[in-house]
Amino acid sequence: MHKLPIIARRPISSLWIFSLVLVSTFAGEVAIMLLLPYLPAWSKTALLQGLLDASILTLVMAPAIWWLVVKPLRRLLESRAQLLHSLFRAQEQERSRIARDLHDEIGQQLTAMLVGLATIESARDLCSAQKLAQNLRKVGATAHDEVRRLASGLRPGVLEELGLVAAIERLCEDFQKLHGVVVQLKVPETDFGKHSLAVEASLYRILQESLTNVARHAQASSVDVALTRKGNLVTLSIADDGRGMKGSADAQLSNERRKQGLDSIRERAEMLHGECLIDTATQGGVLIQVTVHTMG
Repeated sequence: MHKLPIIARRPISSLWIFSLVLVSTFAGEVAIMLLLPYLPAWSKTALLQGLLDASILTLVMAPAIWWLVVKPLRRLLESRAQLLHSLFRAQEQERSRIARDLHDEIGQQLTAMLVGLATIESARDLCSAQKLAQNLRKVGATAHDEVRRLASGLRPGVLEELGLVAAIERLCEDFQKLHGVVVQLKVPETDFGKHSLAVEASLYRILQESLTNVARHAQASSVDVALTRKGNLVTLSIADDGRGMKGSADAQLSNERRKQGLDSIRERAEMLHGECLIDTATQGGVLIQVTVHTMG
């Protein structure tokens, strides 16, 4: 397997940093107290000893504070700035997708309905008008279903009503019917439990983005989806048997677009302080594995 460098790591614990600062301060003070007896006699006045103590402690602690406090804080600020940028980019991409879907699907169907209504106005007999009306009714029903699909994509109500497992089952079932790709789903047989909306919605979106990538770019015939829980760890894995990230020059544009989707998956995992591993086999297929921590 060839491993792509797309791994989200958990941040360093603030308690761990605080403990290291305390230990470093204690060790520095002990070292200073051990050195004081070896100073020249003229420097053993209370004032000079205080100044030397403070100066040496400052010299000892400055690098420790830089490495243990300042650098992690800078990394945290940079990481949050990147996440804000990623969120903004994801919002713009989502808006573009919705606009494209509205134009391509709903727009075309509304146009067909307008043309049909104009044809009904000029119909010569009632029988022709009734047939046209029946066709328009079918077009309207299709548009209605498309609007429901778009609304479900924006806010999956099944997630709130039935929970994560049922939402994933329905998503996989709809994907298989729509794209003709066989989905092998493995979910816990026992009660999976209820988790925070942030965790469940993120896992749902990750699966949704992964399946979208498969449909658009992978040229796969089957997908394996697995949801597991071990203690406070929930893992979602998606593996397809498509062409992977390798391919001819004609496939490079598709691969670049697929990588954008993978970036979105990685960013969602980072927002939950989770881990995202993406592997691609040399002969084809991509494995996406996301592990997040829950509150039990």
